[in-house]
Amino acid sequence: MENRAYAFTAGLFVILLSIALAIAIKWFGSENITYHTYYLVSKGGSVSGLNPEASVRLRGVTVGKVSEIYFDPQNMRNIIVRIAVITSVTLPEGIYSQLASQGITGLAYIELDDDSSEGIGNLAPESHIPLRSSLIKTLSDSAQEMLKNLNEVTSRTNNLLSEQN
Repeated sequence: MENRAYAFTAGLFVILLSIALAIAIKWFGSENITYHTYYLVSKGGSVSGLNPEASVRLRGVTVGKVSEIYFDPQNMRNIIVRIAVITSVTLPEGIYSQLASQGITGLAYIELDDDSSEGIGNLAPESHIPLRSSLIKTLSDSAQEMLKNLNEVTSRTNNLLSEQN
């Protein structure tokens, strides 16, 4: 009889401890932050390295996260990135976004910045924000174009200095 009482007490303790642990995890894991949704539109560009739950930063300060990444159903060349921005942050009308990279890991995040010359109002939730090419992408494209031009110059120089001339 004594062994059954100890087994029952130990089992009851394990069950109550498991319930308390589940409640604590739910309590500490819950988010009480509300977000506004915005859409970034990449017209033909790539969003490589960007994943859902990546951070969204406004001039270096984390203000939200990436919710979803998908192709535009009307135009498959466009990629739409849905972001969630904390409701206490107001985005100006002239805002644009760029992909930025975190150190050597290659993971990308969204960097928001604004052209202070454009607009003085605030951007409404559910609005579309243009996604510009990042600095690294622009430099890469320029270097590729420069190499193409250098190959053209080399080819023309070889033709000019050929045995026939």
